[in-house]
Amino acid sequence: MERDGFAIPLNGLAHEKWKSGLHVGKEFFEKFGNTEISDASLQVTLEAWKSGSSVLVDCLAEGSISVPCDRCLDLVSIPVDVSAGLRIRFGNVSGDDKEEDEGEREVVTLEEAVPEYDMSQVVYDYVCLSLPARRMHPEGGCNKEMLGYLKSGITLPGGDGGSEESPFSVLNGIFNS
Repeated sequence: MERDGFAIPLNGLAHEKWKSGLHVGKEFFEKFGNTEISDASLQVTLEAWKSGSSVLVDCLAEGSISVPCDRCLDLVSIPVDVSAGLRIRFGNVSGDDKEEDEGEREVVTLEEAVPEYDMSQVVYDYVCLSLPARRMHPEGGCNKEMLGYLKSGITLPGGDGGSEESPFSVLNGIFNS
């Protein structure tokens, strides 16, 4: 996969901050095979700096994503405001080598020879995890025509249209033999 500016240079990173600002659109999510996200407009900011033997990374993604509404299937815009903190360590790290803010940051351990770290998977994961489980328009914002179909109920093929009989009525008395 192309890195598109998501690669953080690890070799030669000085103690001052390295910073990158990227715009992420629908194409970014398509590269991961995500077909649920119909549109996206996110501003991603990556900052990295050396801290002792580790590299600390802060990632911030802000903007919006469009996905189908769970109720009416029209697109609904979901605001995104997510941040992630990583600590990149090198080689084998013993339990005695813990540093202060590990509880606040996800720890990634890499081999010493890795020249850069691709943050695209981290950005994708955090953005997708930030989306709510139920994705719906606010009350009154759904497609009225679709809601009409939902409220009218379902008519079974071959029925008289007005029948209240359940499709499971044929199972009545199955255990009464």
